Amino acid sequence: MAMPSASRTSSTPAAAASSAGVSVSGWSGHASSPSSSSYSGGSSILHQRAAVAGSASAIAKPAAAGALLLVPSRPPGAPSHHRRVQSELPGVASSLLLHERLASGGLGTVGSSAAAAEPVAHRFCPWCGCEFRTVDAACSACSHRRGSSKPEKATGSSKQRWRKILWEKQPFDDNYVDDSFLNALIQNGSFVYYKFTEVSRGSTVVTQQLSCVCLFVLLFLYTWHGSLSLPLLLFIQAALIIAGYAIRISIDKQFNAKGFFGSFRTIVLLFGLVFTLSPVLRTLTNAFSTDTITACTAWLLVTHLAGQDYDYLAGAANHMHAPVALNAAMFASVLLASRLPSNAHVFALVSIAIEVFALGPIVRHHVRRHSERHQTRHDALLTWSLTGAAAALLVPISITLAVLYTAAVVLITVGCPALLVFIQRYKLEITGPWDEAVPMPSLAFSHQPQHRLN
Repeated sequence: MAMPSASRTSSTPAAAASSAGVSVSGWSGHASSPSSSSYSGGSSILHQRAAVAGSASAIAKPAAAGALLLVPSRPPGAPSHHRRVQSELPGVASSLLLHERLASGGLGTVGSSAAAAEPVAHRFCPWCGCEFRTVDAACSACSHRRGSSKPEKATGSSKQRWRKILWEKQPFDDNYVDDSFLNALIQNGSFVYYKFTEVSRGSTVVTQQLSCVCLFVLLFLYTWHGSLSLPLLLFIQAALIIAGYAIRISIDKQFNAKGFFGSFRTIVLLFGLVFTLSPVLRTLTNAFSTDTITACTAWLLVTHLAGQDYDYLAGAANHMHAPVALNAAMFASVLLASRLPSNAHVFALVSIAIEVFALGPIVRHHVRRHSERHQTRHDALLTWSLTGAAAALLVPISITLAVLYTAAVVLITVGCPALLVFIQRYKLEITGPWDEAVPMPSLAFSHQPQHRLN
């Protein structure tokens, strides 16, 4: 005989159990007939166990969602209709699950098992911090599954200490670094702080070269306009060659008689070649206008200033390597000499160009080294002598050019060094073990065994 089904579950768990005819005496889960009265205080026990376990909703669902009628397992000798489950819901599996839990351990076990089986639903995503909605199964921002926990980042307090290696498996993230990673950071390790006096003294080589170029152009202008006679021009040529040799002999102890005669023979041969080619050089640019010669000369002299070997002039190199600068200066001197009236003028001007641009850097190189070695002011005296002579010769031609030249000298000797010293405070050079390795051949091959090639 089938058990009568209830269309609506009572409002209390005890009523639900009473309508189903559940016998809860001793929480054995055995059923009896509806007329049986073996509750023995079952209603109060149900209330207590349901309140402790928080499983009242699992026993009696709201009427709006549909009620479940739970029938415990059939005791021995009971009719077969006790195994039927009356339910208004289509899912019978939930009723059978609760029925088995009632039969195996009672209502207290049902509540605790349900609480332990259901995972704790996160309200906020542990990965990005976004708040979950009620229906979200995964985070809408980072797509991580709801309920998954973010792995803790390994720290320095781990049992295994982090090492900066890649060939061994470590329990750390690939991009993990500990607090000791920046201990090897070096700021401005190879940076050299310069003083104003050092930088200003180093800039004098540029000032000397600029003054030499200006003096050569001024000699041409004075000769071209007739203000400088040919004998005086030849005297300047001879005076420069004598002064150069005198300075070299006095400050360079290694410059002996053998070196003097060898270089003097070379200079005589060179001057003889220039004297022989003077007629050709004088008529070399007759077909060109003066404006063209002026523009070409200006560009060649600027190229000479830009390509000069200032390391050699500053005494940092032993040999001068500036072929472009030397060729540009000699070509400019040939262009200017082609505008002079006679072959002697051409010979004198080209010879002075050889002395100023080819032999002059050698003398200034030795003066610079002698001044640094003996802490003398010969180099500064030479600088201000050339600067003063160029400024004095510019005044009769153009006061504006004289002012511009003086401003250029002040900017090179004072302004640029002061700017360099000022911006040193903002210099930040960061180096560390993460930089590329710098090979050192002297150390790499000093202890290598010698292998014989067969």
